[in-house]
Amino acid sequence: MSNTNNAPEILYAQIVPRVFVLAAMFLFCPALFADKFEFKHREGDKFRLLSSAEEEVLLNGKTIQRSKILNRMAQEVRVVNEGQARIDAVFNVAQETLSAENEPRYSWGEEYSSEFIRNKLGKITIDKKYFMPTARDLPLFPEREIKTGESWISRGNEVFDLRRNFEIKEPYSVPFNATNTFIGERQWKNKKYKAIQIQYSLYKNNDGFENEPHTYILPRNQKPNSLPESKPSIKRITGKSEQIIYWDEAIGQIAAAEDKYELNFELSNGEKWTFRGTAVAEILEAQTMDKKEALRDVTEAIKALKLEDVRVEAVEEGISISMDNIQFAPDSAELLASEKQKLNKIAEILRRYNERDILVSGHTAQAGANEAARIKLSEERAVSVADYFIKEKVRAPARIITRGYGSSRPAASNLTEEGRKKNRRVEITILEN
Repeated sequence: MSNTNNAPEILYAQIVPRVFVLAAMFLFCPALFADKFEFKHREGDKFRLLSSAEEEVLLNGKTIQRSKILNRMAQEVRVVNEGQARIDAVFNVAQETLSAENEPRYSWGEEYSSEFIRNKLGKITIDKKYFMPTARDLPLFPEREIKTGESWISRGNEVFDLRRNFEIKEPYSVPFNATNTFIGERQWKNKKYKAIQIQYSLYKNNDGFENEPHTYILPRNQKPNSLPESKPSIKRITGKSEQIIYWDEAIGQIAAAEDKYELNFELSNGEKWTFRGTAVAEILEAQTMDKKEALRDVTEAIKALKLEDVRVEAVEEGISISMDNIQFAPDSAELLASEKQKLNKIAEILRRYNERDILVSGHTAQAGANEAARIKLSEERAVSVADYFIKEKVRAPARIITRGYGSSRPAASNLTEEGRKKNRRVEITILEN
């Protein structure tokens, strides 16, 4: 389903000896029956994937970092032709941080757009410029019917984004052979689905690495607290994965997945970096937002609540509520009491759209501090607003993302005080998907 920091597809996983896992599962399988698995594509279908992962990073066997990562993917089926679908998708990764009260929240991370073709068996055709999805041709089904307990081998690949640290412009691919086993029906959230167990290992020796420009890999854009000053070459990459996919036969899509993963990098200087963890992912059908109706309803609610310095507009992501000239303590992210009263009224509106996630973005005027400081301040102010909504139980932490833009997206000219007031704002976007 999703790579923990490259946004939604399949994670690396740790393998338990298969003979024991499968034997235990087959003991509880119903009588043998056969199914044919195929993706069902319908033009206009929209889905979103939510995946959360808990990851541990080890250096030479010692833990140096633990983190929680939230992945979101939104996809839309654009064209269907003879069982093949062209799918447009957006992937976003958010990293968990803790509030002053040790409450979790998520800040905006990497975002990727992608376009690919998938056939009914799961085979993906994609331009080499796209970094997402990270796990490709997984699952990949055979054309025949499959009986409970039956296994098949399929070939796929994991894709890495190495641009940031290693200046590799194109996705870096590592192939694998996956063993897939249909293990019968399993329950997920009080509903039974057809379940498929998938296991694969990654292995690449140093052949082909020593002369390549990238010499040190940090998967999923994960950056430990301390990195080696030099960039040693890679001696070996190993990894292993065990997943359970819950297949929704009615819609012809994956309903959910569970994953354990482990990935190891052995370096020429003797260091061994290990990334391991667990992840849970779920695909939800996204209800289409009627933006015209939502824009009218939110605008009317703003007027009825007599909110001043608040603008509403339809944007690509959904419906944006902009709090212009929002008041904080000077040069800080501390909300003034008057602004909390505004937020209470906006919370009433947000609760009407409880099925939608929220993006809270902070903006500053182009004055005073340098841009790095402005970005930091805008992010901190967005976090203050998000924390207030979480405290008031407007949304769960995993359903609010924060982002700081600094002065990069002005709503008005910075040459006038009136314009700068509009640019000092927080935008609360009710996300369409």
